[in-house]
Amino acid sequence: MRIMKIFLLFSGFFFLYYLPKRVPLFSYFIFVFLMFHKFPYNVLSCFLFCLFLQDLQTMYISRKWIFPSIFVAFFFLSNYWNVSSSLIALISYGIPIFVFYIMKKEWMGSADVCFIIYFSILLGYQRMSVALLLSTSLALVYCLLFRKKEVPFLCFFSVGIYISCFAGYRIWYGIIDFLIRGVM
Repeated sequence: MRIMKIFLLFSGFFFLYYLPKRVPLFSYFIFVFLMFHKFPYNVLSCFLFCLFLQDLQTMYISRKWIFPSIFVAFFFLSNYWNVSSSLIALISYGIPIFVFYIMKKEWMGSADVCFIIYFSILLGYQRMSVALLLSTSLALVYCLLFRKKEVPFLCFFSVGIYISCFAGYRIWYGIIDFLIRGVM
């Protein structure tokens, strides 16, 4: 476990170092802070933080993110993966997003589509629903406040994934409870 944290720390600093623009110094402090989460979530948190910074700076995600994605999936899937929930998420989010991307390629980036499919398999439908709801809400607020027409969606998606990993089920069942009580 300690060797894994050391490996993660150095690999994370490697990705922070090779981001296209200079990374602010406080980013390294945030990264080290993220190292102290519970074991599988610290891997995911550091990965999401690096992904957030990359997309925020360039609005481009390169192929070098493939290996860390597989690395995150290996450690995350080993303990927390639910096959049926992942299949439901893939059918309800991954496949429609992929079809939408094929029809309108100029509206969405290929990295956005790949990571939506990837995280729908990792998280399952409850937490993926919460992540997409949070990320699209944050992106809409960003567009309205800053009057932007293009959005680095993976930034907001990373934040949505991060929140849904820790409170996704609680938010999901709170929304369902609210909807059921509202109908009755």
